[in-house]
Amino acid sequence: MDILIIGANFSNKGAEAMMLTVKQQMELRCKHARFYMLCRGYEKNLAENAGIVPVCNQDSGLKKNLKRFYKRASGKMHKFFFKENKPYVFEYPFAELKKKIPKINMVIDVSGFAYSDSWGEPMVRETLKLQALYKKEKVKFYFMPQAWGSFLKPGVANAVIQMLANANRFYARDLISQKYLSDILAVPTTRIPLMHDIVFAYNSNGRVASNVVNSIEDRVASGKLLIGISPNLRVYEKSTGLGKENVYLQLLLSLANHCIRAFDADLVFIPNEVFPPEVEAKDDRYLCRLLVENVDHPARCIFSDQYYSVAEINAIIGVVDILVSSRFHALIFGLLHEKPVMAISWSHKYKELFSLFDLEDFVLESNELEQDGAISVLDRVVTEKETTKNKIKASLPRLKAKAREMFDEIDLSG
Repeated sequence: MDILIIGANFSNKGAEAMMLTVKQQMELRCKHARFYMLCRGYEKNLAENAGIVPVCNQDSGLKKNLKRFYKRASGKMHKFFFKENKPYVFEYPFAELKKKIPKINMVIDVSGFAYSDSWGEPMVRETLKLQALYKKEKVKFYFMPQAWGSFLKPGVANAVIQMLANANRFYARDLISQKYLSDILAVPTTRIPLMHDIVFAYNSNGRVASNVVNSIEDRVASGKLLIGISPNLRVYEKSTGLGKENVYLQLLLSLANHCIRAFDADLVFIPNEVFPPEVEAKDDRYLCRLLVENVDHPARCIFSDQYYSVAEINAIIGVVDILVSSRFHALIFGLLHEKPVMAISWSHKYKELFSLFDLEDFVLESNELEQDGAISVLDRVVTEKETTKNKIKASLPRLKAKAREMFDEIDLSG
């Protein structure tokens, strides 16, 4: 069986984990499955190392430069006329798809958040073109649980309706997404399958050999409390101020300093978005560097400025005693390791995630970035850590089982 995975990448560790979860779970059910993924050229080796066949644009250097120039120019024109950024779109490599996999059995979409007003119509149109490409072969399309909507723009709403009409199955990851889909499809919410994130079925496959993981494990031997902080560049960009004056960064610094001062803890700064070395772009490591540079006691902090695989990030989170994060899947990794967690949220999805464990009180909304309030939440996480572990331990088996059952619903015939 040939399976194409879309919506994944090797920069966001959540996207990487969702892709590997699909691969793991489908291999259990179909031993001779072969996996492909749509990716960028710089991810080609990473895909191959993961046992996945990469499908990416094979443009020449000149063509890449021309495309880059066109995107920049059209982006500036769009902003000038419409006073907003042009919607981002990852253009699918259709020429390579026709050449590499003219026939395929199944497409599985693992996008965390790609179909909404904020992303715009172009991204939905790419998936519609993919469905049209494989329509004659009656390829099965599955959309794994994700955040959908809003759909206030008619063009986006109509394109999503058409896309889902071509799907064999789709899921909402949360109640708000379920309501958005219910509204545009004009069906009761009970008709929209609701399922939590597939990463609850992720298997980390044992110990990870990594210098940074080894150095953290050495620090654990000291017996000090070890607290992980996983920042989110998107929250930083939405917050006021630049550099160390940014409101969000100031909040993280106050929490970091409080951890050292109040709990005599060591800190690990854990990026969740990490671009491969070939890419020159800001990611979560930028915030980790700022934190190390500005924290009161940098010697009490651990951060390795390198590329991380999802296995390494998951292993690091498995070592810490407590995790503070603004990254959704970093929090899921923490929950999978039964670690007490605190979320600094920018979306409803964090509270919905924590509600699965009766931990909503440990979610701090990003519009409430008041330092004393954040420290109070952190103090509760630390003092109630044993109770929290028990809550997680009680809920986790059911969530893992449900995530695995979702893959049982995939039709492997044909």
